[in-house]
Amino acid sequence: MNHPHQESALTARMRVRLRDGEIEMPVFSQISENLWQAGCPQNGIPLPGRFAHVVNLAGVLSYRETHVLKTSTVVDMADSADQSLSIVDPLARLVADLAAAGDDVAVHCMAGLNRSGVVVARALMHRGLAADEAIETVRARRHPKALYNQHFTDWLRENPTV
Repeated sequence: MNHPHQESALTARMRVRLRDGEIEMPVFSQISENLWQAGCPQNGIPLPGRFAHVVNLAGVLSYRETHVLKTSTVVDMADSADQSLSIVDPLARLVADLAAAGDDVAVHCMAGLNRSGVVVARALMHRGLAADEAIETVRARRHPKALYNQHFTDWLRENPTV
């Protein structure tokens, strides 16, 4: 049985402070079938029961898990211009494969904009989208400020999937 607050977490909203102001957006955004991008507010909301897999790019901060996950992957990834992106492709392949198998996958970082955005966009590229189309899909379905880290978008454009 799902925790009563799990499904309300799907409609929860969060505020994120950026250099040019504050934005508001959903905690969870469905990007494509079975593929969700999320931020992780510090209020410890429960992870909705629909998610079978979680990819946590924020290191330690995550949701309260009130159900058993099939997989939980934790990677401490920085949102910076000098962040190595060598881990992105294997993570994105994993995410794309899990979603294609029919399970809901949540990919999150702190704000749910850049680190989760580059992994989700790359997963979309593994599903056949070009880099610009994947970037625009993330921005349209998550937030227009998603993937504002130029290092991440340049990497997506310069490294097509094979």
